[in-house]
Amino acid sequence: ERMAAYLALFRSWDYTLDGVFADAMVLPLEDARWSALVANERVLISGSDGEWFDVPAEGLSVFIDSLVSNSDPDAPPVVKLYLSAEEAELRQVELAALAQNPDIDLQQIPLDLGELPFLAHSHHRHPKQPLNLCQGDFALRDEGESPLRRWRAVAIIAGLGLVMQLGLMTADGMYHKQRAQAYEAQALALYQDIFPSDTRVHTGNLRANLAGRLRAAESGGGQAEYLALLRHAGYQYNQLESPDHIRFDSINFSRQRGEMVMDLRGDSFSRLDRIRSGLNESGLQARIGSVVNEEDHTRGRITVSGGDS
Repeated sequence: ERMAAYLALFRSWDYTLDGVFADAMVLPLEDARWSALVANERVLISGSDGEWFDVPAEGLSVFIDSLVSNSDPDAPPVVKLYLSAEEAELRQVELAALAQNPDIDLQQIPLDLGELPFLAHSHHRHPKQPLNLCQGDFALRDEGESPLRRWRAVAIIAGLGLVMQLGLMTADGMYHKQRAQAYEAQALALYQDIFPSDTRVHTGNLRANLAGRLRAAESGGGQAEYLALLRHAGYQYNQLESPDHIRFDSINFSRQRGEMVMDLRGDSFSRLDRIRSGLNESGLQARIGSVVNEEDHTRGRITVSGGDS
């Protein structure tokens, strides 16, 4: 339906329609592996293998990093980035991150024209004709064809939409895969900091190794009670509306008294008190002491006991 509307609009003009092209297809590549245009909070990207993307501008550096993640480090791919002076000022952080990446040969090119004139100029001097979307029932031919062509065109548009959606899903998957790998690396670094003698652990067996250590600890008498208290405290922490506003300075456990003492720091006393209230409501005994209100935060100590389950 959208393609039919486009053709009806174009044919109402006093110009001959030669074709309809996706904007990213006509970006100039020349000797670059990828070419990108930053404009209006979006980034159009075209690749020398025929791939093209349309992604949000705030994910520029992460997305391009994912594109070059499997490139040859001895021959970094050329990435040409077209953007105006205003966009360059707005995207300073992303551009600095890309410039420091040794796996990219970044060439930043000032955009003197507006977005539409630049795309038109690029199409005019495009060395290879991009894919013309006027195909099948939408192929350019004499008027007077059967009106049923608009209905048959639905299948063509659906196919094009599927290809575009798969491209976006692939890009999104690459982005989240990179984020997951970063979290795995952080978890592994934390594990190795706690258990430096365990040199056999890696991201593939980290979960199993940690589960085994927790099972061994839970079978260790007093440690089982400590882990139960810690589990309850962690649950109440995750129930907070903004848990990142609370920081644990230290956690200590007394096996003789059966108590866990947590020194916390938060932006207000009420957040600390919500953790205490949640622990009491779960059947434990929790109390706050040593509260100190400072200029930008509150420090306090929560003592918890009764963690037999």
